[in-house]
Amino acid sequence: MIDEVISTIDNAAERVIAQMDQESIPAETQEIVGSLMADLTSLTQGRQSLMERIRSANDELRTWGNDECRQRGDAEAERDALERKISDLEDEISDLKADLSDARSQAA
Repeated sequence: MIDEVISTIDNAAERVIAQMDQESIPAETQEIVGSLMADLTSLTQGRQSLMERIRSANDELRTWGNDECRQRGDAEAERDALERKISDLEDEISDLKADLSDARSQAA
């Protein structure tokens, strides 16, 4: 998607510059438009351009999100295991209570 945005900006800048070369445009206007086109293309040119920084930030965010999702999955698995252990221990306590009750009945 970022490549599409970069391509669109670059193509628009090229079309404006090409149109300016074909038109009879006052020098002052050409200078203003040329400056604006330079600003526009600076968004997309080079490794430190705004679009490349956005791409990098997006990658970092995606990596962070994937890590968070993995950690959440691990935490949920650990929670589920602990809930099963609690249930097993509760069952064992119930069995022990029943055994104790039976032993008391037999002792009496």
